[in-house]
Amino acid sequence: MITAENVTKIYATKVSRRVIIRDLSFHFPGGGDFAILGGAGAGLSSVLNMIGGLSHPTRGTIRRQGTTSWPFGQMHYEKMMSAHQNIRFLCRVLGERDFEAVENRVRELTGFDQQLRRPSGTLRQDEKRAIAFALSLCFSFDIMLLDGMPTFFTFETRKKMKDAFLEKREQSTVVLATKNPSEIKKSFSHVLVLHNGTGRLYDDRQDAIEAFKEINANAPEKAEEAE
Repeated sequence: MITAENVTKIYATKVSRRVIIRDLSFHFPGGGDFAILGGAGAGLSSVLNMIGGLSHPTRGTIRRQGTTSWPFGQMHYEKMMSAHQNIRFLCRVLGERDFEAVENRVRELTGFDQQLRRPSGTLRQDEKRAIAFALSLCFSFDIMLLDGMPTFFTFETRKKMKDAFLEKREQSTVVLATKNPSEIKKSFSHVLVLHNGTGRLYDDRQDAIEAFKEINANAPEKAEEAE
């Protein structure tokens, strides 16, 4: 279950404040997966991060039941630390004591070895993404957050990583933020369509997709300035 009550999110800039979300309320009761659908600038990542607790509403509240992941495959690295050290740091934060088992799983899913020993700042972006995604698969959550459906890279372990993701997905409720309605499959029982700083929750995905297409037939409006 995920409930938002009168949620407003404002970001400060050098010259003004930007209202990304204003007075958004919805209730997702569970019993399926949950999609957040919107165009560019609609606040998809902002809502997803608030659901995950990575950021907080400026006003209003979001409540959720169960453990919640960070957006899958996203990780902030300390550049001077190796991937090995970053993995151990995250394990400590999450209370996971078996560092070696987690690192071995990351090694298995990525096929990497030397990459884990190098300073994270020297890794290629695709290597960082692969490590971050594999690391996400090492932990279990009641709610799995996805900022877009993942791609599985071009590494030799592509199939192994995809199979692990599909298995993990079966164990969790998925919350997907996406600009692409084709990513919203039958498992999504509720779809929140964001537009112009607010949103409407649909319990029929086809109705939601049609509403999204109608909204985006015209250019999306910019987020308004705070009063």
